[in-house]
Amino acid sequence: MVNLIRKYQQPALIGITILVIVTFIWFWNGPTGHGGIGGSSQVASIYGQRIMDVDVKRAVGKFQIAMALGMSDLVQGLAGNAEDQQHALENFVFNSYVFDHEADALQIFPTDAEVQDELARIPGFQTDGRFDPNKLTEFVQEKLPSVGFSDSVIDDLVRQQVRLHKVSELIGATVQMTPAEKANRFESENEMLDASVVRLDTSSVEKAIPVSDADVQKAYDQHKETYRSDEQRKVDIASFELSAAQKDLKGKERTDALQKLGNQAWALAQAVVEKGSDFSAQSKKFGAQLGSSAFFTATQPDPALTKIPTLATNAFRLSSDYPSSDVLEGQNGYYILHLAGSVPSKQLSFAEAKPKIVAQPHHCRTEGGQVFHGCGEGGRVDGARDSGVLAAARFQTGCT
Repeated sequence: MVNLIRKYQQPALIGITILVIVTFIWFWNGPTGHGGIGGSSQVASIYGQRIMDVDVKRAVGKFQIAMALGMSDLVQGLAGNAEDQQHALENFVFNSYVFDHEADALQIFPTDAEVQDELARIPGFQTDGRFDPNKLTEFVQEKLPSVGFSDSVIDDLVRQQVRLHKVSELIGATVQMTPAEKANRFESENEMLDASVVRLDTSSVEKAIPVSDADVQKAYDQHKETYRSDEQRKVDIASFELSAAQKDLKGKERTDALQKLGNQAWALAQAVVEKGSDFSAQSKKFGAQLGSSAFFTATQPDPALTKIPTLATNAFRLSSDYPSSDVLEGQNGYYILHLAGSVPSKQLSFAEAKPKIVAQPHHCRTEGGQVFHGCGEGGRVDGARDSGVLAAARFQTGCT
């Protein structure tokens, strides 16, 4: 899939853009009437409330009115960091429902006096920095009827902007700590603690725990499906590296040399996209140095290939359908991997799994019945209070 996108990237982006435009036009003007005048189709549902196309149309009108009146706090608060006006419009419509729901839950309702004060500060109703009632009258009589609204929409928008201010103040408010809280904070951060630590030689403890074949067989039978060999991969590597002399280059000269190698690597990556292409022949054609790895696992890559970043990750993404990788960048060049062979994971037999089972950390039980967790390397003994307990404890078989 990555190779297909790489090959057809530009045509795909053009196609996606056209699809989005056509889909949007159909959504608002199509046969379902989502944007049609007088439509009554349901377009969404939120908080158990059905949202009809007429509701969306009304919300769009509110957005346009808020923009015309310069209500930037409301528009920016609900539209968010939209990348264009279309996304801002979509955010505003649906965030209005979310905001009203949350403000209702917080019991935030502005008073009439607060709404009147906010109305007087709306930029669209001001002249020389003061509220101009004539502008309000003109807007109500001449602008609102043309978009199908009455003067109540202004009250709705102003009220919503006041609620937005109140919610913002609530979220951004701080609370002063009381003297008692300060004292508790200081004590918790600075008080001295007495602590006892128990350490033990884990290697000695492990040697003292006899693990019978019956214990190992039981663990194998209980988790048989988890004991599998690691899948292995082998890859051919096409390398485009700076020469020994070029590695000492600095600044623009080094950048130009790497750019030339990068162009060669990209050309090869394009040439081997198709399944069945001759990786070796194409590598020679584009001047790459061809090498091969030994078989390796995802957790233990071939040590000879440490100069290639994310080798294991990219090698195990390859498949018979897409055997060649994208261009991988290294410190001194570029690389392309090609799947040369694989050994699939398989179920381990009891004999093959036994060394892994024995080497696993166990839960060790003392004769007195106390359980000490994590007796493997680096483990911590939980529950013991002093070294005398461990010195006196005789560990017996009890590994789970």
